[in-house]
Parts: sequence; C-alpha cells; structure tokens
Amino acid sequence: MRVLKTAGWIGLLPFMSLATTTPPGEPAMVGFRGNGSGIYSARNIPTTWDIASGKNILWSAPLPECALSEPISIAGKVFVCCEPELLVCYDATTGKELWKVTASALDGEPRDKQEKAQEILKNIIAHWKSGADMPKEKTDPLTIQIDSLKKDFGIEPLRNWLFGWQGYAYNTPFSDGHLVWVRFGTGSVGCYELEGRRVWLKRVSNKGGINVLSSQMLVIKGKVIFVESIPPDKRAGTPALYKLTGLDANTGEETWHSKPFPPGDHSWASGVTVVHVGGTAYVVTSGGQIIDPDSGEIVGEKFGNWGYCQTVYADDGAIYFGPQRIRLKRDGARIVSDDPLPTGKTADRVVAYDGKVYVAKPDSLNCFDPSTPLGEQKTWPKLTYNIPGDKTMKDYRVTPIIADGLLFCPAAAGKLVVVKPGAKPEIQATNSFPAPITASPFASEGRLFVRTTTTLYCISQSQ
Repeated sequence: MRVLKTAGWIGLLPFMSLATTTPPGEPAMVGFRGNGSGIYSARNIPTTWDIASGKNILWSAPLPECALSEPISIAGKVFVCCEPELLVCYDATTGKELWKVTASALDGEPRDKQEKAQEILKNIIAHWKSGADMPKEKTDPLTIQIDSLKKDFGIEPLRNWLFGWQGYAYNTPFSDGHLVWVRFGTGSVGCYELEGRRVWLKRVSNKGGINVLSSQMLVIKGKVIFVESIPPDKRAGTPALYKLTGLDANTGEETWHSKPFPPGDHSWASGVTVVHVGGTAYVVTSGGQIIDPDSGEIVGEKFGNWGYCQTVYADDGAIYFGPQRIRLKRDGARIVSDDPLPTGKTADRVVAYDGKVYVAKPDSLNCFDPSTPLGEQKTWPKLTYNIPGDKTMKDYRVTPIIADGLLFCPAAAGKLVVVKPGAKPEIQATNSFPAPITASPFASEGRLFVRTTTTLYCISQSQ
C-alpha cells in the first residue's frame, strides 16, 4: 500500500497552477474544481467542437449512471463517481473503461441485504432521472422503499426537491496520483489505488439526511476532511449543527472532530477548501468556519453570508462567498478580518480571476468587483448568452471554470459557452451537447473533460 506523506502541507492551494501548489517531491493533488479554484493551468484547449462530426472530440464514453460530481484527471486516468456509490476509472487517452468499484455503505453486511439496498437506491435514481417529484403519499411503493432505506439499512432518504440538485454521488473524487478517495451520501468513504484495489472503506455517520450529502471533501496533511451534520434533538432543544471530521488518509481511522457549529440559513451545501493565511494552510467551510487541519480546532468563525452560500472559494489570504471577498489575517492563534461581513444572501457559485468575480446563470454571465460589500457591489454590464433558460433542475447550477485564460460556462441544458473574461466579457463560441451538463468541466494537458447526464466527453485539438 502506498503511504501518503504527512510532513509539510499536502493539498489544495486555490488560484494557482497545480505545478506550483505542492512542495518539491510531494505529489500534486486534484479534486473539486481541480485545485479548488476552478482555474486550470492547461493550455491549448479547443474553444469549438462538434459532437455529431467528431470535430475536436478525442473520445466519448457512456457513463453507467448519472451524478453531479465532477470528473478528475491525473496520472493518465479519469475518475468519475456515479449514482449511487460507484467509482469508475477511464483511460485519459482512449476513453476505455479500466475498472469500476462500488463503495457500498453496507460493506460487510450480508449479500442479500446489500442487494436489497442497491435495488431501492436504483429505483430512487431512476425516479430522479425521470424528472418527477418525490411521491408524497405514504402508501406509494417508492415512499415505502424510501422509508425502508432508513429503517432497515440506516441510509438517509432523499425526499424533496433538493434531491434534484444533489443525489448520493455529489462529491467529487480526490487523488494524489497514487491513491483516489471518494465519499458518497449513503455514508461511505473509501480509498483506492489507481488500479482499483481497495485500500480501505468505511461508513461514517449519515444522520441529518440532506445536510451531509453535498459537502465536498479534501485531503490535506494526511487527512481526509469533510463536514458532517448533527440532526436536531427535540428533547434537548438543540438545533441542527455541523462538525468537521478528519480521517487518516491511509487507514480511514478517525483522527479528530471539530466542535459543533451552527449551519447558516439553508447552507446545507457545506463545502470545504483551503486558504493560506500568513503562510499557514487552513480549512475553510462555506458556513464561514476556519479550522486547523492538524487538530480540528476552529480558529476563526462567523465569516460568510450565513445564508444560501453553497460553496466557498479561496486565494492566498482571502475567501469568497458568492461575489463577496473577505481578506483574512492572523491575530495570535485566531484568524480575523478587517473587511465588513457580507450584507446579503446568495446561492451564486463563482470563479474569481484577475481581480474580478464571475457568476454564471443558465442564460447569462455577471462580472462583479469583489472589493465592496455584497449589497454595494459595482456590477459591469451583464453578458447574455441568448440561450433560452430552462428553469428546471436540468440547469444544475453548474459553476464556470477558467482554462487557457478563457471562461468555460455551462449554460442552459446542453450548452457550454466559451467567454473571454474582463469587465465586458465577450462570447467566443457556443457549443452544444445532446444532454444536460451536470458538473463543472475539468481541464488537463490540452484536454477538457465534460460530463453530461449520459456521457463523459474528452475534448482536444484534432490532429
């Protein structure tokens, strides 16, 4: 088994090239939005392609199931998670499926119990893909199966409209080029070698249902770190809370839990990323907590908009909640800020680049000045894609990325718009896919990997 080094910092440094994020001799890491920022150092990415003719399509591969997790590419392989607990590996050059494994939360349970749970999960995913609402009648066959998930198998059900935005396979895989880590909303967390051999697989608490599902994980200082939810206790009168959990990246054993902290209003999508303050790496959550990754101690809190922030992004010494930027500094053992806290609530997912923040909608792109409070921000003219917006779950609220100095913006269902960034962004190209795009693309070595509901595409310059 390959052992992950723990000396020094290993992990994500957003807003810089992957080649510069890792100390010499340490492996580069990739995960959610590449290195956490959505900014990729890849060059020579095509701006136009055509699915029907195959122009600039290096390969395409059918996916065994849909999901909202992003693809990642490292060490000549591409990894994707599929509903409900599937990790699939493809060859990055040919698109050939190399292997796939099920990271079952019921690993070790009798086979018939595992098969029954997988059957119920399969039915739920099929219902999700149909676009139908979850049934409300208690006697509905699917409702009975959903209730059985929790009662008989201890897996939290996905009952309401939030399911359409998340699913069980929402988390993006994470890899250092030797190992790959995965987490699923069923409660399973696992580690695999790049050839598919399991290193460890365990189940973490999945209480609280939907709150736990959308937390992106990361690996830093030899630990797998993610947010868990603590359900409300009506008898004790305590509200729903969150906590961060750190697992040993090599063994899966728990190393620490942070103290509980309250979620913001509807901030059920509690992501994590890394911010450097004074040369030290910290973990920051979308609820505004800053945690020491060595100990799990909360060293700063109550940053952020405490509202509808779903993800958090960071650069050196600053964190972004939607288009709001907060600059950080150390004050003894604490992390503080002189900036005013955000004045509004936003569900916007952003990419920050060259002093500006870009917020993509299904039919438009806004460019913001992040140096002023949210309610007072100067907004440059909105760029409209002239694509009819589909106001259903099929827009998926996918965040744009920066690659080769351009914005790649998943727009209305099945469209990907390439934009030249700036105070007045300019459309360079509009590309179509035969199915909705469900996750942010991943760029690496002249290739763009795009995931739709049915297919994984590798886009590269035609020879």
